[in-house]
Amino acid sequence: PVAPGLAARRTDAGLKPGFLRDAPPATPAFRVTRTAVAIFSAAAGGAPEQAALAFDDNEETAWASGDAEGAAWIEFTLEREALLTEFSARLPGWRSRRYPVLVTLDGQEVYRGSTPVSLGYVTLPLKATRPGRVVRLQLIGRNETDATFGTLTELANANNASDRAPVAKGSLGVVEIEFYEAAPTTTATAR
Repeated sequence: PVAPGLAARRTDAGLKPGFLRDAPPATPAFRVTRTAVAIFSAAAGGAPEQAALAFDDNEETAWASGDAEGAAWIEFTLEREALLTEFSARLPGWRSRRYPVLVTLDGQEVYRGSTPVSLGYVTLPLKATRPGRVVRLQLIGRNETDATFGTLTELANANNASDRAPVAKGSLGVVEIEFYEAAPTTTATAR
């Protein structure tokens, strides 16, 4: 052994492994804050036959409206009425595109603004004041290039990055989208 180096010190001398575990905590280590509301169907202004690709749970498919005038919208009918609090979405060109959008719930405006660029999904707040069932996502301007992430390369093969596909300025697209409501509150009971 090296003296007086670390090799001369044995910090494990006399220690025995222990395989006993404490009981799990009596209460969960997390708190559920939102519940997903399932989508029943979708309709769209452009490429309506592909609207279901926006919520098919497959990140290799997407719906895109095309660049036709008045076609940049998609409407989702939820399985039930819900008081929505937020939505999460992955949009085409997510690393380099901002989309100015209007979101309505049964005709009530619940979000207006530009989506941020991201490295994946964005979650945006919804300001619903009453439950609804039909959510409409509509482009209200032209999508814009944003170089926040510059030439960031996460993949060795850039062809695997689905956000690199060209996006027309008047086009709206959705790779995947989900809608959420606040989780019901529960009160703890004593045992």
